[in-house]
Amino acid sequence: MRRFTAKNRVVMGLTAASFAAALTLGGGVPAQAAGGEVVVFQVDALPLKHYPNPQGCTNLSTALHHVLINQTDRPVKVYNLPNCIGVPLATVQPDTGAHADTFLSFSA
Repeated sequence: MRRFTAKNRVVMGLTAASFAAALTLGGGVPAQAAGGEVVVFQVDALPLKHYPNPQGCTNLSTALHHVLINQTDRPVKVYNLPNCIGVPLATVQPDTGAHADTFLSFSA
């Protein structure tokens, strides 16, 4: 039978307190989706692409994208490479738009 000494109780108490703090504080603040939507114009005669409440990096399906309209509550960065790699072509503020020759991804 195991005996609980004062040392064991202190170690168990510190372990429980550390575990409770980790659960409460977490590993950081999770990313939250931007409220609103990003709208992308590709070329004439194609419908607009709507991306409601974007979060993180969004890859676009083709390289035909020319205009991005930011209708979210946060800045959106536009990249000419997939996976939001490299330096952004532009940072589009809320309620504004940006034109680029082509872009392949954006992050919100």
